Amino acid sequence: MKAFIISSLFIFGSSYTSALVDYTDSSDYQPIKSSVKRAPKPRITKRAAPSGRRSSGGKKYFEFSSIFSNTDYKAAEKEGKFDRLDLKSRINTDYKFFLDLSYPMYSGRISSNQKDTSYQGGNPKLVLGLNWFEFGQGSEALSIDMHAGVALEGSSEFAAKRTDKILGISSSKRISNVGLSFGMDYTFTGSSKDESAVDIGNIQSLYLETGIIVSSDIVFVIRAQNITINSSNDLIRENRLKEDIKYSVIEPKMKLRMSSMVDLIMQASFRMRRPKSEELSTGLGVWDLNGAYGNSIGAGLEIKI
Repeated sequence: MKAFIISSLFIFGSSYTSALVDYTDSSDYQPIKSSVKRAPKPRITKRAAPSGRRSSGGKKYFEFSSIFSNTDYKAAEKEGKFDRLDLKSRINTDYKFFLDLSYPMYSGRISSNQKDTSYQGGNPKLVLGLNWFEFGQGSEALSIDMHAGVALEGSSEFAAKRTDKILGISSSKRISNVGLSFGMDYTFTGSSKDESAVDIGNIQSLYLETGIIVSSDIVFVIRAQNITINSSNDLIRENRLKEDIKYSVIEPKMKLRMSSMVDLIMQASFRMRRPKSEELSTGLGVWDLNGAYGNSIGAGLEIKI
């Protein structure tokens, strides 16, 4: 029986609060009986908040999530289904830097001569980010982030046999219970040593995301993404992508808070502008791209400390 693993995605519009300090003024005045006597000065008592008092909505320094999804795929060689398990973690710091690590795993049959249909590793990613600009305070501040990273070469049926470099920028702003975010990722693809792999050009991804805080425990997010896989510039290589591939994806998500550190996510991904199935060969090695080979549905769990 297939194990169901749940995870959670990023919590859109999280708030930042600080410890409260309680200042209480108590004044005791005596009535004036004559013009000679004066009322004593009022006493002001200051009470500091207990040292152990902290807000549960403070900054989280470590995040870990796992996402299980099922995809109906259509490629030039074959149609079918495959399962995907995404393991992701983020490390935040007090110095405006953050580190993202991710490792996807896949299970399914995508070729007739495939021997192993159990979970196989994809391309691990390492991304370093910088909170470059921030205007405002708390959760409603306007922020601009920059990031750069690398997707390492893999060896399985579901992994690209190349090393890619990633560069991107994103911005987010929350207004009351509504959040907006947009960004761009540009992937500089490497050359594969495997001659059977299809050589492709660079990959560009643009996205726009809107989130609504329905209640203190429920957040709904919808994300629109446009992806372009450019044709190969290697004119000498016979097995290459000759025309650009463009498609769009709509991804609705719902987050349910289970506790102060654990969140449950349900999500789906639907292709709106679909490329021709004959253009999407499994040899392209783009299994990690959202919606590249078909629609998917999944759920997950995220832990923040």
